[in-house]
Amino acid sequence: VLKQEGHSVDIFYCDRFNQQSTIQKIQQYDPDIVGFSVLTPSVPFLLDVARDVKEKTRALTVFGNIHMLLCPDLIEESCIDMICLWEGETVFPQVCACLDAKKPYQHIKGLWAKENGRIVKNELPTQLVDLDTLPFYDRDIYDKYSFFRHSEYLRIALGRGCLGSCSFCHNSFLRHHYGGGRYVRKMSPQRAIAEIEHQVSKRKKVKFIFFTDEVLWITRDWLHTFLTLYKEKIRIPFSANFHLTHVEEEDIKLFADARVNNLIVAVESGDEELRSSLLKKHV
Repeated sequence: VLKQEGHSVDIFYCDRFNQQSTIQKIQQYDPDIVGFSVLTPSVPFLLDVARDVKEKTRALTVFGNIHMLLCPDLIEESCIDMICLWEGETVFPQVCACLDAKKPYQHIKGLWAKENGRIVKNELPTQLVDLDTLPFYDRDIYDKYSFFRHSEYLRIALGRGCLGSCSFCHNSFLRHHYGGGRYVRKMSPQRAIAEIEHQVSKRKKVKFIFFTDEVLWITRDWLHTFLTLYKEKIRIPFSANFHLTHVEEEDIKLFADARVNNLIVAVESGDEELRSSLLKKHV
């Protein structure tokens, strides 16, 4: 999305073993802003990296992803300039446009940002991203890393959210945060197939595809159209997640025709009472 708006973008893979060399590469790139995708187990490490970025570059730092939605007060850390509390495709281009124009960015909806020693906590937007209007996922940006460049295994998300409300999962929180059931979305079957075709065309060879959606389909009409198109146009073995209460024998036959390799279902526990009462997973 940022590239589409004319911005220069790069990605840096960082871990404990290459932190200093990564910081050097970021210094050479000299960005205006560095974004961090934050999951809870990585918080101490990413704060350490952000301190390095603030100390050794002129870049602003922005933290996003699920941990920031759950724990926005992390912005009080001195190495964080702003946090994104909405879908990044909506908020981040506005921030970058303001930086290019040398205008204040602190009052953009969906953003918490520091201004003159205080934290500006803006309200959330109301509009969600239309997945069909997004550009194709930019996987080229990863190909400087040999793991991605040579992989014959492709992971693709075709939607966002899950209708489940399992007590151990963040999805019910996300649904609430983004305004209810409307958060649970899929690309249209046609747009989903176009995404897969594009990603396959960009790699030398793809032997297997895994759809990372928590549950591949919301409605059976969507599923039947998607599988029919997949059989016609893709036919690469694939795997996906599903929920036992949303599948019928006719669906399984369509999956087989489309060259499904396996379908993954998790019941979490063999104790049905435990699943229903504690885990809130009604299987």
